[in-house]
Amino acid sequence: AGDLLGLPAGREIVAALGVVVVGVCVNQIRTALTDEYADGMQLRRAARWVQWLVRGAARVGIPARALVFVPVGVFLVVAAVQSDPRHAEGLDEVLGKLAGHWWGVLMLVVIAAGLLVFALYSLLEARYRRVTRAE
Repeated sequence: AGDLLGLPAGREIVAALGVVVVGVCVNQIRTALTDEYADGMQLRRAARWVQWLVRGAARVGIPARALVFVPVGVFLVVAAVQSDPRHAEGLDEVLGKLAGHWWGVLMLVVIAAGLLVFALYSLLEARYRRVTRAE
C-alpha cells in the first residue's frame, strides 16, 4: 500500500482495492445466504443428509472465510483516507493483533472453526461440483 499511495491517484487506487475486497466478501456472504453456492453442484441425487451437510457447511463456511478478509479491505480504505500505509495491514497482522487480547484468542478459535467448516464445504464442493468436459 505504501508504494501505491506514492503514485498519482494512489489514494484512490488503494481505496478502490479496499472497497473491492469488502465488496467481494459481501458478495460471498450473499451467495451463501441465498444458496447460490449450489448453482453448478449436483445435489439432487445426493442423499438428504448430504444436501443438509452441504447447505450447513456453505452457510457457515463461506461467510467465515469472507469475514476473515473484511478487515484487510477496511484497513486499505482507512490507509487511503488517512494517506498512511501503516494502516494497510495484512491478514497476518490483523490476526496477530487479535492474539494479543484474551477476547481475540476466543475470536481466533471461532475463526479457525469457521475455516474448518469452509474446508469441509470445499471438500463437498469438489465432490459434487458439476464439471463438463471440453470437447
